[in-house]
Amino acid sequence: LALPSPLMYRQDANTNTTTNLMQAYTHHVQTMLALAGISDNVYVADQAIAMEIAIANITTPISAYGTPFDLYNPISIEDFITKYGGVWSSYFSAPVSNYTHNNVTLDFPLYYADLTTLLMNTDMDQIRSYLIWQAVHAWSAYLGDEFLDENFSFFGKFLDGQEEMSPRNETCAQATNAAMGDLVGMYFVARTFGDNSQSRAEDMINTIEEAMKTNLQNIYWMDDITRSRALTKLSLVSNQVGSPARPANYSGLLIDDSYIDNALRSSLWMATFIISQIGKDADKNSWEMTPATADAYYDPTKNQMVFPAGILQYPYFASLLPDAMNYGGAGVIMGHELTHAFD
Repeated sequence: LALPSPLMYRQDANTNTTTNLMQAYTHHVQTMLALAGISDNVYVADQAIAMEIAIANITTPISAYGTPFDLYNPISIEDFITKYGGVWSSYFSAPVSNYTHNNVTLDFPLYYADLTTLLMNTDMDQIRSYLIWQAVHAWSAYLGDEFLDENFSFFGKFLDGQEEMSPRNETCAQATNAAMGDLVGMYFVARTFGDNSQSRAEDMINTIEEAMKTNLQNIYWMDDITRSRALTKLSLVSNQVGSPARPANYSGLLIDDSYIDNALRSSLWMATFIISQIGKDADKNSWEMTPATADAYYDPTKNQMVFPAGILQYPYFASLLPDAMNYGGAGVIMGHELTHAFD
């Protein structure tokens, strides 16, 4: 779906807001398709939006997500095709899928049953129109100023209320960081995370974990079994600071002077890399953020905290700042991420 939420496609709301949104969205889709050289842009837009509405109507609502265990439903491809229909056989056998494994995991099995029914009862011309629009929408940021302006007019101004686009240099930096984050991170860390920054940050994390340990040992309302489990979990928390120990190798990624080609190749490289990890032991040194990202996270699947060099910058942190300032800035972030281990 191109719109941020399935609820935006709801036709039963019958409010002025919904009507105005869909009218503006329809005009946007028509305009983008015309820019892409689609002669029957009005017809293709109507068909594509109708398909999106149908998909939105079968999309699982957030309220039904349940626990992470509810979202883990492994199934063999053979059983998947048997259960959900032969339409999926051509999908998995297509060369473009590049998928050679025998199993898949479904978040919401019921959705795939509904999606199969939808696909089997939808005209191929409508599916084709939907795919054309999805391709144009997905790559509009790389197709030139006219596409950028129209995309911003709808998603930036109309939906988000933004007054102007991000400066070109920021857009290019973000695109490069997204495509080759670990490589960008090597240069970023070399320039901004020197001296004793890493050891200073690691010492702070250790101190905060010790404080958490003291709290767990003395909380009066916690029973002994829960306390013991919490202390064990705390002792097993691992921490990653600055940049990954084993950054990604981009030697197979070709970069030239074509923005769209670079983006396409980068997307293919990432998809190929992710597929190559299936069936292997989980890499506890892999990151979900790039080193230059100004953020941090706790990963419950690894019981691990990650603090990229991007968040360990002034005013949150600097190796030359006194402890009070570093704990008041980065220390708050470290403590916040640690509490996620005990949500």
